[in-house]
Amino acid sequence: MDLVSSMEDQKWLLSSGRYVEDVISDICDHMPLQNFKTHLLRSLVLDLSDSAIVGWFTPAELQEMQLAFPPLPPPDKVLIDSLTPFFEVKTTQDLNKVLQNFRSCIFTAPTAFWAESVHRALLSLFTFPVMPLCASQLEAWYSSSIWASVIDFSLGNLPIRIIRHEAVCRASSLLLNKTRVQTGGPANRQKIGRRFDAIICTHADNYLEFGAIEVAKSDNGPGSTKFIQDGKKLRIALRDMIMRLHDAVGDDHGAVKKMQTVGVLNAGLTFQMVRCWGRNRGGVVLVKSERREELPRVVGELRKVWSLMRTVIQMKDIVDEVRKIVEEGEPKTKEEIAAQLLRGD
Repeated sequence: MDLVSSMEDQKWLLSSGRYVEDVISDICDHMPLQNFKTHLLRSLVLDLSDSAIVGWFTPAELQEMQLAFPPLPPPDKVLIDSLTPFFEVKTTQDLNKVLQNFRSCIFTAPTAFWAESVHRALLSLFTFPVMPLCASQLEAWYSSSIWASVIDFSLGNLPIRIIRHEAVCRASSLLLNKTRVQTGGPANRQKIGRRFDAIICTHADNYLEFGAIEVAKSDNGPGSTKFIQDGKKLRIALRDMIMRLHDAVGDDHGAVKKMQTVGVLNAGLTFQMVRCWGRNRGGVVLVKSERREELPRVVGELRKVWSLMRTVIQMKDIVDEVRKIVEEGEPKTKEEIAAQLLRGD
C-alpha cells in the first residue's frame, strides 16, 4: 500500500519490532483485488475480531493491541440503584405498581429519570393488544418508538445533539472533498459523506462527531448481508470521525490516545455498540464490537433491558469524556487565545 510507505511518523511500533501498518500492507498485498476494494484495511481500519486478519499477527502482538485499546467505563452505580426497584417485576401489573411509586426529577436525577422513562415506554408497548414488540415493524418505527427513548434520551443532559434520519457524516464529507478545487462538470461535483439514521455531534456549525447509529428493521443475524454492509459503513465513518477528533486535539499525544468514537448497530430489537480508537494521529485505527444486547418482547424478559441500558450509559460516558477532552484543549483565557494567534494555529 502506497499510503503506508508515506506515514513513517504515524506508525504503531509493537514490542515485537514490527509496525502494525506494515503488517496491514503485507495483508493487502496478498489480498485479491476484488476483496481489497471493499475491505476495511484499505482505510487502515483493523478489526481484531476478524479471524482472517488476526492470523497475520502473533498472539503476543494481538494481546498488546487489545490491551492498548481503552477498557469500557465501569458500570454506573447510579443506574444500578435506579434499576433495583424493577428487579422483582414479573407482570405488567407489577411494573405499573413500581412506576406509580417511582418519582424522579430530570434536573436532580437524570439517570433515574431516564430509567423511569424507558420502563414507562416499555409498559405501554407490553400492554398494547397488538403486541408490537413481538411483530415485525418498519425501520422508522424502531427509531421513533424505541431507540429514541433508549438512546437519545440517555444523552439528553449532555451539551451535544443527536441528528436523526438520513444524517450525513460531516467527517466523511470533508475527507471526500479535501482535494476539490474546481467546480462544474461531473468530475468536480461536491461529494456527500455517508448517511446514517443518527449522528452524535457537537452543536457548532462546523460540528465534531462522536458517533453514529444505523438502524435496520429486522435482525437476520451477524452474518446477514445488511448487517455486514452496515457494519463496514459504520466502521469507516467512525474512522473518519476520530481523524477529525485527533486533529482537534493536535499534537497532544496523551489526548489523542484518549479519543474514541462510538457506533450503534440496531437491527430490530437488537443493539450492538462498536468502538473505534487510534493510538497515533494519522495511523491505523482499531475497531472493537461489544456484546450484542436485545430489548425484551414481553414483560417476562424485562431483565434484558437492564443490561442494554448499562451499555448505553457506558457509551454516554465515553462520549462525555471525549467531549470534555476536546473542549479542554480549546483556548479559554485571553493569554491562551493570544498564544494561539501568535503560533498561527
